[in-house]
Amino acid sequence: MEYQEIDNNGETTKFTDLHQLKIYTDDYFMYTQLDVSDTTYAFGVGTYRVDNDSNMVYEQVIFSASGETADSSGQEYPLIITTNIDGYKQVIPNITIQGENVQLTESYKRSKAQETSPLDGVWKETRFYTIMGNDTTFVDRVQYKTFYSGYFMWGQVFNDSTGKQNTAMGFGSFTMPDATHLKETDLNSTYAITPGQTFDVEIEMMGNDQYRQTLPNSDGSRNVEEYQRLKK
Repeated sequence: MEYQEIDNNGETTKFTDLHQLKIYTDDYFMYTQLDVSDTTYAFGVGTYRVDNDSNMVYEQVIFSASGETADSSGQEYPLIITTNIDGYKQVIPNITIQGENVQLTESYKRSKAQETSPLDGVWKETRFYTIMGNDTTFVDRVQYKTFYSGYFMWGQVFNDSTGKQNTAMGFGSFTMPDATHLKETDLNSTYAITPGQTFDVEIEMMGNDQYRQTLPNSDGSRNVEEYQRLKK
């Protein structure tokens, strides 16, 4: 995303310091966002439909989160889409932000598509656990992950040690050198990384619609994430 504008009764505020990536697959969309002004993380995932007669896109949000709040009410938003050579602009005429009904405009620049992969699509995490020696620790959280045309993103909601709900996200590019490995290069993340840092991830496809990924930690433990593909 290049910029975001909020119009509140004719008063327009423009934001250019939001780090946001948005992906549309054949049936789903997902976005992740970092607001660098206050280090707030947000993401959303849902389905969409296109009305070619009116040049409108209708997005139904399955799940979204920002900071300490999350929403799974299934709100649908109409988007007025204007395409250009480099990307597109979307306008949501009426959306509630911080208790105010406003018009939201976002301008996006298209990222260069890369190779497709068997992982392309939107996935929901079904289990997350850490293995350390003979001990396995399961963690309850909500996480979605999207792969598409060489890019990936994930969004996560979890409770910290005090019980406070938090939102985390990350996005970047990836390659799949073989059927059992990913190389993920992070560009932005909630967690402490160096932008451009690459992680080697072991994966196991369990049919077309399930997969497991394993990432080693510096202390010798392994984080394991299991996913189910979202399908209409």
